[in-house]
Amino acid sequence: MLRPHAVALVIPALVTVAGCATPAPPPPPPPLAEAVPPPPVAVLVSPQPPPPPQQELIPPPPLGSVAMTWQPGHWRWSGDRWSWVGGRYVERPPGRTAWVVGQWQRAPEGWTWVEGHWQ
Repeated sequence: MLRPHAVALVIPALVTVAGCATPAPPPPPPPLAEAVPPPPVAVLVSPQPPPPPQQELIPPPPLGSVAMTWQPGHWRWSGDRWSWVGGRYVERPPGRTAWVVGQWQRAPEGWTWVEGHWQ
């Protein structure tokens, strides 16, 4: 059995040692899986060709932005009329270098829209 004065020496020593211990660092986050976009999909949408593309004034990229790419506007078929979808800046995904612009393609059944995608 420890004597009272020995206990008085042991307890401060344990507190000092416990206070010096550094907590273990948190585990690293799991690696992020690179999202691979699906391949472009052609969808039949219009029996008639789209109007000519509208001219767009491309604004400067947003302030403080990095890796932003301009995606030009395009025509969208709503089932009975065309409407213009304006261009916009989007953040370029890591590992992707170029935006392939979406386009309307003529097919035997009508006009199809092929979505733009990253390469």
